Formats: sequence, C-alpha cells, structure tokens
Amino acid sequence: DNSRVLKYGDGSASIEGTSDRAVSVSQGVFTNWEGTLEIKNLSGGRGLDFWMSQGNIHNLKMPDYDNTGSDWNPALSIGGGSSVNINSAEISASTDGPLVSISDGSITEIRESTLTVGNAAAGIEASGSSRLNFRNSTISGTVTDNLVSVSNGSSADVRDSTLSGTVTDGGLVSVDAGSSAEVRDATLTLESGNRTVGVSDSSDLTIRSSTLSGTATEELVDLRRISNVIIRNESKLSQSGSDTPDVRVSNLSMLSIRNEEASINKVDCYSKGYVSANEGIVTTLSESCTE
Repeated sequence: DNSRVLKYGDGSASIEGTSDRAVSVSQGVFTNWEGTLEIKNLSGGRGLDFWMSQGNIHNLKMPDYDNTGSDWNPALSIGGGSSVNINSAEISASTDGPLVSISDGSITEIRESTLTVGNAAAGIEASGSSRLNFRNSTISGTVTDNLVSVSNGSSADVRDSTLSGTVTDGGLVSVDAGSSAEVRDATLTLESGNRTVGVSDSSDLTIRSSTLSGTATEELVDLRRISNVIIRNESKLSQSGSDTPDVRVSNLSMLSIRNEEASINKVDCYSKGYVSANEGIVTTLSESCTE
C-alpha cells in the first residue's frame, strides 16, 4: 500500500526458513541496489512475490529453493501489472509450477543471471499480455512443459543468452496464443524433448544470429495455426536426429528464411504451409510446401 523498502550498502542480507513468502510486495516498491540478498532454506511459500508493484533487485541468491508438489509456488511470482528488474541473480530451484511466473500485464527484465531448474513444470512463463526481457543470461535444467513460455498476447526478447535442457512435453521456447518473440545472438540446445521451438495460434517469432541444435523427437522448429517465423542473419539449425525435420510448417503458417548462409537441412509442410526462401538455402524442401 504505497510503501517502499530500499536497501543500500555492500553488506549481505539473508532470509531463511520461512514457510510463506520470503519477500512479498503489494502495491509497493522493493529495491536491493547493492550487496547480496540471499533467500534459502525455505519450508514453503514463494521466494519473491510482487503484485501491482515495482522491484529492482541486484545480486539475488537462491541456492536451494525446493517446493516441488507444494501447490504452485514459483521462486519468483510477478503479477498484477508489476515491473521488476533482476540483475546478477543465481537461482537454483525445483517447484511444481514455473521457476519464474510473469502474468497480468507485468514486465520483467532478467540480466547477467544464471537460472538452474532442478525439476519444474516450466522455467519462465510470461502470460496475459506480459513482457519478458532475458539478456546475457543462462537458463538450463529439466522441465515438464517449456523452458521459456510466452503466451496469451505476451512478448519476449531473448538476447545474448543460452538456453539448454531436457523437456518432457514441449520445447525450450514456446510462443503461442497471439504472442511474439525475438531470439537474437542466442544458443538453444535441446538435450532431450519434442522440439527446440514451437510457435502457434497467430504468433510470431524472429530468430536472428542464433544457433538451434539438439535431438528432437519431432522437429527443431514447429510452426502451426496461422503463425510466422523469420530466420535471418546467419542463424543455424542443427538436428541430431536424421528422421525428423529441422522445421515443420502447417495450417496457413509462413516460414521466411532471409539468410544467404542459413543451415537448414529439411523443411516439411502440411495443410497449406508456406515457405519463402532463396533456392539452395534449404537442402530438402517438401513438395507439399507452397513457395
């Protein structure tokens, strides 16, 4: 309720052993400009919870967050139109929900940070017209759904970052339900899972100067239901499985390859999938693709 907490100085602060929320901010401001803020040994609840609030947190450490099976408690929950900046964070966590939840028109920027998922439903979820900026950071681990999910009219910018991991049902990046995203100067490595990237339901994705690789059981990039993907600026796709395509395009979707040096081996199309690419860029282009 219009209150503010501002922490300055080089010292460290530690919050330990709580069973509810380590930091809860409602219609207020919470800032950690200097020093370290450590949250550890929680016995339930959430690490950081923002609602209709602002936050600017540097040097956040959450070394052992573990709320698996504890009724959807993300390590970071940012909702209600909040705006939060996270810099130089180190978070290692397992939870029955997402590691980071961004919802209800909220904006979150994560910079110079390392996020490690032990086991979770998802890594980062941005939904409900929210915005994610993920810069110069790393997220890795094992998730059930998607490592980074952008949905319901949300947007994301993943830049100068590394994403890697094992996905039970989904991909490293999912963009759906009228959402948009750009992956730029990034490395995406799928260790195991259905796909590296999925784009669906009137959504858009631009892949720029990035590398997508791994062993996908279905395809590296799946594009469906009136969506668009643009691949440009020397991006590379490297599929370890020989029986699955690099890209699958279907249901009135459009793949545009604006890259004279793109490395794309095989593109499959179904139900009016459209492809725009100069001759020779795609090694094997399905006859069902409309050029």
